[in-house]
Amino acid sequence: MRVQDPDDSVKSQAKSRLLSHLLQSAFFASLRTDQQLGYVVQVHSGPVYRRGGVTFVIQSPVAPTDVLEQKIVDFVDHQIRVIEAFTKKDFDVHKRGLIDILLESDKNLSDRSSRYWNDLDLGVHTFDSNQKIADEVANLSKRDMAIFIRWIRSSLEDERLLVFSRGKFDTVPVNGAPL
Repeated sequence: MRVQDPDDSVKSQAKSRLLSHLLQSAFFASLRTDQQLGYVVQVHSGPVYRRGGVTFVIQSPVAPTDVLEQKIVDFVDHQIRVIEAFTKKDFDVHKRGLIDILLESDKNLSDRSSRYWNDLDLGVHTFDSNQKIADEVANLSKRDMAIFIRWIRSSLEDERLLVFSRGKFDTVPVNGAPL
C-alpha cells in the first residue's frame, strides 16, 4: 500500500523519507516478528515519477489482503502516538540517523552511478538530491512529523494505491477501484 506525497517538493520527500525511517524497524518487529504475518515486511520511501511517498509492503501466506490492509492502518494509528511521545532528544537521534544514511559516501562506482542515474531521473542535474533532502530533514520538527503521519493515516482511507495478489484467499479489499 502506498501513499504518495502531496507534491514533488524536496520538503515532502524529506518528510516521507524521515517517516519511513521512523517506522521501518517497528513495522518489521510488529508485523513480521510479533504477529508473524509475512516473509517480506517493510516500509520504504522513494520517488515514483518524481514524487516521493511512503510504501508499506507485506508478503503474507497467512492473511488475506483486507486483513493486512487493516493491520497497516492499526500500525499507523499506534505510531501516531509513538511519534507524538518522542522526546526532542530521541527525535533528533532519528533525524541524525537518516541524515547520516543520506550523506554516506558512495561505496563503489556502481553506487555512484546508481545515485547519478536516480538524480537524472528526478531531474536533479546538480546530483545533490540526497544533500537537499538531508538539509530539509534537519529542519523538520516533531510537530511536522506528527502532522505528516496523521495526513498519511487519513490518506490510507481514500488516497492510497493498494496493489495485491489474491493468492489462496477469497477476500479482497472493499474500498477503492481496480485499475
